[in-house]
Amino acid sequence: MNQIIRSGLLWTGEEFVPKAALVISKGKVLATTLSLSEGETDLGQDSVILPGLVNAHVHLDLSFARIPATNNFILWIEKILEHRLELSPKVTREAIRFGIKESIHSGVTSLGDISPNGASWEVLEEFGLKGTVYWECLGLTPERVESTLCQWEEWLIHHEPTKSVQPGISPHAPFTTSRKIFEYAAHSGLPVSTHLGETMEEMRFLSQRDGPIEKMLQGKGIDPALCPFQSVEEVVQVLSKVQRLGLIHTNYGEIDPPQGLGQFRVHCPGTHSFFSREQHPFDHPQFDPEGWVLATDGRSSNADLNLWSQVKKVAKERPNISPDALLRMVTINPAMMMGMGNRIGKLVPEMAADFVIGRFPQSPGNEQIIAKKIFDGIDEFESVWVDGEAKKSAS
Repeated sequence: MNQIIRSGLLWTGEEFVPKAALVISKGKVLATTLSLSEGETDLGQDSVILPGLVNAHVHLDLSFARIPATNNFILWIEKILEHRLELSPKVTREAIRFGIKESIHSGVTSLGDISPNGASWEVLEEFGLKGTVYWECLGLTPERVESTLCQWEEWLIHHEPTKSVQPGISPHAPFTTSRKIFEYAAHSGLPVSTHLGETMEEMRFLSQRDGPIEKMLQGKGIDPALCPFQSVEEVVQVLSKVQRLGLIHTNYGEIDPPQGLGQFRVHCPGTHSFFSREQHPFDHPQFDPEGWVLATDGRSSNADLNLWSQVKKVAKERPNISPDALLRMVTINPAMMMGMGNRIGKLVPEMAADFVIGRFPQSPGNEQIIAKKIFDGIDEFESVWVDGEAKKSAS
């Protein structure tokens, strides 16, 4: 039997439709309809249905990290390394589970997790969520590069794509990762994600081979000369043919808008505030929301994994960005970035019935008013659905 749920406003991922019903069959969207049906559930005029949110950049293994906000990027990296050394496999799994629960609570139904060892794969499947697990690859010395790629290939053998979870690869950053790994990722045919142009320290190191990053590498016994890149532009060139690409942060450097349909730049508002960064990537002269994704990053640089609160923050600070453009930045855009745009991110026929239900304190009026007030009017989703089943229900 089909499920039919009607709301005051439905955003399909393509358009706002007032008083529409979502028809669900076997965990997928069968149709959207304006016609009344026997046995349907009517949520009322004050309700909104949106596609489930897609958080395409998170570090779930760091969900127990609590690092004070700082503008010292190198000190922060050292804190991350210390934290990871303290985690046992059991605690890491608990951290991942905590991060997934927090994500679901804020309306997230799909995740792009940057994982040092792929540990989130099984936990995502346990919760029934969809996503891409990006194996994080680091290595500048020849020995570390070969070891990293061998571990990656061994893991990949045992983790073929399923109906819900798929593998990806993440060369960490150009100051920690060899050209060989970047080129390997570029030719892997998998979704790729990398941190790029995040700090001025990174820009200085790439162009001059000095500064805090040089000292950090030397302190770990790594020759800074092993870094293969002179600029972020070189990295972009290596990755230019990748069909499903996420360039994370990109605060600095002359990084042109991605050219492919699956290529996006990723902005994490919480991390931007955490480091008190002044230069904002949305101020780029060629800024176009169609080429952008919003994400939370991990708990190591964000107070929580509440993606909806991050969208609300951007909506308040950037009123020039339209509601539907902002919604695409946390639904269909990240779905396309992860190579899952044919399964998630929209509520149209044959797509997964992953959606959230929000409610205004009172009916805000017609659909144009609802669309404009959707971010300041809804603080929390009353229910979150995955494959037509409620993961979080109204109390």
